[in-house]
Amino acid sequence: MADPDGHQLMVNKWGRLGHALEAMGSEAQRRILEDATRVVADLTELGLRPFAVGGTLLGGVRDGKLLPHDDDADIAYLSSHTNPADVALESLRVGHRLSDLGYQVLHHSAVHMQLTFPGVANTSEPASGPGHYIDVFAAFFTSDGNINQPFHVRAPMTEAQMLPFGSVALDGFEFPAPADVDHWLTINYDKKWRTPIPGFKIVTPLETRRRFEPWFGGFNFQREYWDDRFASGQSSAEWQTGRDWLVGQDFDTPFIVDLGCGLGELSRQLMQKQPSRQVLGLDFSTAALDRAAATPASNLSFGRLNLNRLQSIALTRRFSITGPFSVVANHLFEELGHHARENAWRITRMSLRSGGSVFFVFNARPAADVSIDDPSGWHLTRDQVIAEAARFGLTVDFVSLDSQSDREPVGAQVRLADPEPELRTNDAMHTSRRTP
Repeated sequence: MADPDGHQLMVNKWGRLGHALEAMGSEAQRRILEDATRVVADLTELGLRPFAVGGTLLGGVRDGKLLPHDDDADIAYLSSHTNPADVALESLRVGHRLSDLGYQVLHHSAVHMQLTFPGVANTSEPASGPGHYIDVFAAFFTSDGNINQPFHVRAPMTEAQMLPFGSVALDGFEFPAPADVDHWLTINYDKKWRTPIPGFKIVTPLETRRRFEPWFGGFNFQREYWDDRFASGQSSAEWQTGRDWLVGQDFDTPFIVDLGCGLGELSRQLMQKQPSRQVLGLDFSTAALDRAAATPASNLSFGRLNLNRLQSIALTRRFSITGPFSVVANHLFEELGHHARENAWRITRMSLRSGGSVFFVFNARPAADVSIDDPSGWHLTRDQVIAEAARFGLTVDFVSLDSQSDREPVGAQVRLADPEPELRTNDAMHTSRRTP
């Protein structure tokens, strides 16, 4: 099995298709090890204690090389903190420092980041191929005697089993390793880690997930679904009605933000309608952004914004938006999780307070085969939209877009309430706290 560019694919440890290191070739594997060595050196320079984990450690101990069926390199650093909040803050700071050093950093949680690297060539031709990535995790001890390495490892371990670090060699590259490698690999995999098991799939214990998810969150909600969908070239015709309605709205601001831009069709149409206007398409899907940016145009740009993260509301500073800006969103609100939708509402309020306009489209009925795994089948009722908007001091006007559709697409225009209910509620809360 191969991707559209002919690169061999395999089923990885998560049960998903990925590019096998073996198929990338020896030069690509060497480049991965060189990059991993550089990551270890940079983390050490930052005052951290990095070491090899996961498949990188397993491959080094078993065979002295990367696992042929793996698809990345894994590095962790041992934090000196024991409180999860401190570990999270430290990891986010580390991510910023790595970005400053030139790495392309993608956060999967507060303590798990992915560093992505371009493809490499097997000849003198320019770099090509699927590229590779290196996962960087925070590991830390807690007062209950457990070592924690999100997202999977949480088990009893002593500091003497971790430090001082030993070493493991992969094709001539030396990496730090836990002092008791056997114990680490046992708690990461199981007691049979020495024997390759075809089709092995990592399953994080429920108790461990219930610890790590509240501690460190997850910034990946449904990202894989959207990456797969946009990479496959699947038709977006189901969103055409919403695009047509949004393009037909009047905007007085010189800047428009297209939240959840996908492949950028709506962004491009908005720019073409008024070429002097700046349009910024934002999404968290790498596959979508790669395809959207493939055809550049003046006054049209694309960027990454993950609404699962609270820092998404700092978009005006991050993307240098000054002055009034408007927001559009085509079938975004109903396809978000609750936390991400709250941030979308916050950005909506920011836009309106700046003097902009906000229009979005949503489906008011679910798909017949709706499931948790396919957010394109989700929906919001008008009452839900009204209630959520009110929490942020907003009101909404609705327009039915297609009475014949079984999904009932609805156009929505959002306005600031006067006065804003949320502000009144907060005042009431403060008053009640002052009352004996």
